[in-house]
Amino acid sequence: MEEHGLMWDRFAGFCTDGAPTMLGSRSDLAALIKTKNPSAITTHCVIHRQALAAKTLPECFTVALKTAIKVVNFIKKSALNTRLFKQLCSDMNSEHETLLFHTEVRWLSKGNMLSRLYEIREEVKIFLTNKENELLDQFCEPEYIIRFAYLVDFFAQINKLYLQLQGSGNLKLQGMSNIFAYEDKIRAFIAKIELWINKVERNNFSAFDTLNQIIDGQGADVKKELQKNMMLHLTNLKNEFNRYFPDWEDKSIQKLMRNPFLINVSEVADEIQEELIEMQHDTNLKDTFESGTTLKDYWCQKAVSFPKVRDIAIRYLTLFSTTYLCEQGFSTLLIIKNKHRNRLNAAADMRLALSSTEPRIQKLVKSMQPQKSH
Repeated sequence: MEEHGLMWDRFAGFCTDGAPTMLGSRSDLAALIKTKNPSAITTHCVIHRQALAAKTLPECFTVALKTAIKVVNFIKKSALNTRLFKQLCSDMNSEHETLLFHTEVRWLSKGNMLSRLYEIREEVKIFLTNKENELLDQFCEPEYIIRFAYLVDFFAQINKLYLQLQGSGNLKLQGMSNIFAYEDKIRAFIAKIELWINKVERNNFSAFDTLNQIIDGQGADVKKELQKNMMLHLTNLKNEFNRYFPDWEDKSIQKLMRNPFLINVSEVADEIQEELIEMQHDTNLKDTFESGTTLKDYWCQKAVSFPKVRDIAIRYLTLFSTTYLCEQGFSTLLIIKNKHRNRLNAAADMRLALSSTEPRIQKLVKSMQPQKSH
C-alpha cells in the first residue's frame, strides 16, 4: 500500500489549518487520506482554533482597536512622519522610538502593537497635537484610554497563550509536546476566563494590570459601563473557546495514555483489556513510570512488551497539535531565499536553520584539512 513514497498503513494522522480545502467531507484532503487509511486522525491546529476563538470583541472594544490601528498607520505610513516621530521620542528620552505595524496572519503582532503604542502614548499625543490630527480628541478621551488599557492586557494574555502553544515553548523543552499537553493549556486558559468573569462581576479588575493602574479615580459610571462590556466580552470569549475546544468524546484514550496504571480496565476496548491488566501488574514498569520519565520515553522505550496498548498511545503521541513547524518553515524560507538569492537551492540551508540539533563545530573543524602555509 505504498504510493508517492508514503506507507499509508502507517499513517497516524495529520494536522490542518482548518481551511475547507483541507477538511471537506468528499473530495478534499481529509476525505482523500481517509480512502488510503480510514483510521487516520484529523486534527485542527490548536493555534488556529485559538485565534478564531479570540475574535470576540464587542463593538466598543472593536472601535477602540481600530482607532489604535489608525493612529499607528498615520505615523508609520509616511516616511516624514516616521522620522519626525523618532526624533520626538529621542528628544524625550523615550524607551522606544518607533511604533509597530500588525497583520492578521502574524499571531503576536496585534498584542505587540498595542503594548508599544500604550508605552509611548504620551509621545503620540504630542505628535498628534503638533500635526493637528482629528484622531487626537478620540485618542485622549478618558473612556478610550480605559478601553485601550483593557485591550493591552487582553492581548498580552492572548500572546502569552500563543507562545505556550508554539512548538519551541516550554512544552517542547519538558518533553510534553503532545496533543493532550496542549489541551491542558487551553483548559487552564478557559479556567482563567472564568476567574476573570467572577472578579469583574465584583468590580475587581486586578487580573488586568494596565487597566487596574488607571481605573481608580475615573468614577463609578465609567466602571459600570466598563464592567458591562468586559462581562459581555469575557462571556463570549469563554463560549467560543468551549465551542472550538470541546471535550474529548473518548476520554479513555486520554486517561490510558497519561497514566495506564490508574485507568479502569472496563473503560478500554476489549481487545487490549488483558494486555492492560498485565501492564498494570508489572511492578518494575510501574516504578519506571512513577520515577518521572516522560510519556514519550515511557511509551517508546519502556512499554515495548505491550504492543497493543503501546500502538494506541504512540498513535496519539505522534500527532501534530499545531501547524507551527510548517509556518516556521515558510518564515525561514522567506528569510533565506530573498530577491538577492532567488536561484538558491534552499533545502540544505532550511534544514540547518530549522534543526534543533546543535552542530558539533569542534569535530567539524578537526575533520577539515588545514590550509598549508606558503
